[in-house]
Formats: sequence, C-alpha cells, structure tokens
Amino acid sequence: MVLLAGKHKRRYDGSHGTAELLKSNHYDNSWPESIDGKWKVHDIKEYQRLEIVGPADYYCRLKYDMKNESYQSEKLQVYCSCEKPYNPDLKMIQCERCYECYHINMTEEEVESTGDYICDPCRNIETTKHNNLVTTSSPISRK
Repeated sequence: MVLLAGKHKRRYDGSHGTAELLKSNHYDNSWPESIDGKWKVHDIKEYQRLEIVGPADYYCRLKYDMKNESYQSEKLQVYCSCEKPYNPDLKMIQCERCYECYHINMTEEEVESTGDYICDPCRNIETTKHNNLVTTSSPISRK
C-alpha cells in the first residue's frame, strides 16, 4: 500500500480522501522497530458503512503503477453534480426532490437544522411554476 503524498497526490484529481491508500507494485524494506501499529484497510463501501472511523481505519479503491506512474482503476462512481468521484472527507447533502447530491460547507448541526434540502435547480423550477400560475390566473383587464 502507498499513502497518497508528494508528487503522486498532485497527479490525482482531488477526489481522494485523507484516509485513502493505493494498492501498488512498489515494495520497500522497513526495520521492525519502525512499525508503530496496525492499520485496518477497508474497501470504499465498507469504509462508508463504518459508524465510527478510527485513526487506524483507511480505505483503498485504486491501484498505482510506480513504474509507469499511472493509476489503474475501474471507473470511479460519481455522486455529485460536480462530476468528481466520491470523497468521504467532503460532506454532501441530497436534494429531496431530484435526489442529486451536492457538496456542502456545513457542520453536522447545520445540516440537521436545515430540514428538507431543496437544491437551486429544483427551487428555480418551483419558482418558475409559481410565477406562471400567478401570471396566468390573474384577471385580464380589457379596455
């Protein structure tokens, strides 16, 4: 496993998380004394299901070929309107109408207090429909 860092981190598109590791064809030797502890590496789906993510919990979904300096992966699933793969570090919220997901910059408490989230496109559709009803149902004055 390789931790995303340095030049390799810059090559990736930014949808990786801080706990993401890469499977790799890179091997290295380490002194036993340098080992601090044990990491638990999950696949991305297991990681998402964790109720509590501890400091030793990591996930892996990509392979990195050190020799060719290239990523080898299946197509990563896209969950957001930004068309970037899922990153567990970024909070997302789902629209109650269209079920699209959007990145948000809110705390858990703020998310809970918002109630049902309606995205801007759905709100615009609702406003347009409302405005059309108001204009078509208003009485026509004749001279």
